[in-house]
Amino acid sequence: MSRAVIKLWALAAAALLVTGCTRHGETALQQSQDTLYTVTTASVSGLLVILLLAVYLYFQKRRIQQKNRALAKLIEKLQAPATAGPADNGALFATLDTAIRSERLYANPTFQRQDACEYFNLRREVLNQLLANYADGLSFPSYINGIRLSEACRLLREQPPMTVTAGISL
Repeated sequence: MSRAVIKLWALAAAALLVTGCTRHGETALQQSQDTLYTVTTASVSGLLVILLLAVYLYFQKRRIQQKNRALAKLIEKLQAPATAGPADNGALFATLDTAIRSERLYANPTFQRQDACEYFNLRREVLNQLLANYADGLSFPSYINGIRLSEACRLLREQPPMTVTAGISL
């Protein structure tokens, strides 16, 4: 073979080699771009799902807070008779005092503030406020003991030979 033919073959082989490498490079580049596209798509999709979940949770939280506020208002509204205005509180205390005296609740030596709260369906704070405003600021035990002493005096006046047993709680 002549030198010219060998050179021609060498040039053809080099051209094929360059063309093959370029095609292989293009294929590798295309695969790399496809992989990058897949990773990018998956990342964006994941972020979108996380964002949608965050928005959903935010609105759920707001809805629950609104329900809680509505329930709190309803509870306050249901307790409103026990915390009525000043005129109603005077009537409420009069009813409470009359019931304690007429039903002789004070005669029970274990009758306590909690018993009165449960009996009259009042909160402790409301009962304390009623006593402070309408019973000369007496505590509940002092108020009950005062009723007991009044009753003992009445009984001693009406039935002098009667003996009174002290049942005063402190």
